[in-house]
This record gives sequence, structure tokens and C-alpha cells, in this order.
Amino acid sequence: MEAPIFRTMPARRPGSAPGWGWAVFFALCLVISGSAAAQSEDQSRERLLRLTSNAPDALVFVDSVLVGRARDGRFRLSADARLVRLTAPTLGAWSITPMVVDLGDFHSDTIATTIDFPYAYAINSTPLGATVLSGPSRSDTLGQTPLTVYRPDPIEERVVLKLDGYSEYTWEPTGSPWNSHFAALQPDNEESVPIHVVQQRPRRRWIDAVALGVAGVAATAAVHYKFKADRRYDVYAETGDPTLRPAIKRLDVQSGVALGVMQVGLGVVAVRLALK
Repeated sequence: MEAPIFRTMPARRPGSAPGWGWAVFFALCLVISGSAAAQSEDQSRERLLRLTSNAPDALVFVDSVLVGRARDGRFRLSADARLVRLTAPTLGAWSITPMVVDLGDFHSDTIATTIDFPYAYAINSTPLGATVLSGPSRSDTLGQTPLTVYRPDPIEERVVLKLDGYSEYTWEPTGSPWNSHFAALQPDNEESVPIHVVQQRPRRRWIDAVALGVAGVAATAAVHYKFKADRRYDVYAETGDPTLRPAIKRLDVQSGVALGVMQVGLGVVAVRLALK
């Protein structure tokens, strides 16, 4: 019978700890998992935006994502949100540049800010060239029609349009940041009307036909330009592309001019009917 074989374990070096490599490995795992958890918690942390504006219907975008309107007042933001942008919601506001706020300037979980638009006044008239006045004593001359005025504060007094040969026209703006108005000025008297009817002569019906035809064409053009402006503004409201603003402005002016021509044509027919 063979004698049993005994194997001996190699002796440890003095001062060495058992399993030190595994201990370091587990410590590194704990550090890495803790850092990942902290990063995940920071990314999932939400912030609250409290927003006020002089345009409650303005569209609110957070990093190009529509989140509501300014009148909603409270918005939940992700921790990585960077920009808040307010865009005008109406066609009459095509000339207003979107207002942008950099969220990097705020370092708290609750952000309270006020975003106000400048006040814009687009005023047109027929005939063109009317002087636009405002102020308590009408001492503030805004310009001549067609006119677009930007102000940091709203116009609180009535606006007056004056043109030689035509009655004074008064308009009261609203408190909205975007005001657009078209004024049809009325002649002071019959002598200023550019239509002369000669007595004892047969009525020239072709003038009525031409005036009605011009009015019809002008009305069609006004609607056409208006729809084109609407379509471009829809794209502008969604994308905020500033290159669309000149085209929208041009189409709005063309629509206003066409509307003025239509009213002149109808005015000619009305005057001729009254003098018949």
C-alpha cells in the first residue's frame, strides 16, 4: 500500500493581503456605477420654467420643439434644454423677430423670466402718403403711409391720419404687440373727388364697367397675395426661418395695395351712381 502524498501551499509573502486584486476591482466597479447613476440622475432631473409675456398667444419652442403658448405660464424642461424661443402666432406679426432666451444663463431648478416683444404698428391707407400722428397733442409724427413702426412701449393715444383734400381719420390701436390697420380716407367734398360728371351728356357706362372690372381684378389679386403670405407665414411659424420675412412683408404690401385699388374702383362706381 502506497503512502499518502501530501501537497503543501506556497507560503505568502510577509505583509501581503489575501485577494487585494479583487478588492481593488470591486472598488472601481462601485465608483464607476456611482458616477453613472449620478449622471443618469442629473440627465433625468427636470427644471420648471415660469414664463410671462406681453403676447400670451405667442408660440413657445424649447430647442425647436413646440411646447405650448405663453399664456400657459408653466413649462417642464429637461436638464439638457438650452434655448427657449417665442414666435408670433398671427400673420400680422410677420415683421416681429422671435425672442430667444439662453437657459444656460440660469442655474436653478426653477426659472422665472419675462419675455416681451417690441410693439409693432403697420399702417396703410388709400390714397397713400397720409401723415401719421400720435401723442396727446398730435405732436409725435410717426411717418407717412405705408408705414411700419416699432416701439418699446405701446401707443396709448389715438392715431390720426391727415392728407390734404381728405377728411381726418382717427384710429385707436389695441394693446397687442402687433397692430395692423388699413384706412380708406374720404374726400373733404365733391370737388376733391377725381370724377367729373358733365351735365346734359349721356351716361358713360363703360366707365362703370372698367371700374367694376378693375375692382374685381384687384380683389382677386388681394386674396391671392393674402393666401400666399398666409402659406409662407405658416412655414415661418413652424421653422422660424428669418429669410421668409421679406417675402411675407412684400406679399402683405401687395395685398394691401390691391385692396386699396379695389376700394377705389368701387368708390368710383358709388360716386357715379350717387350723381346719376
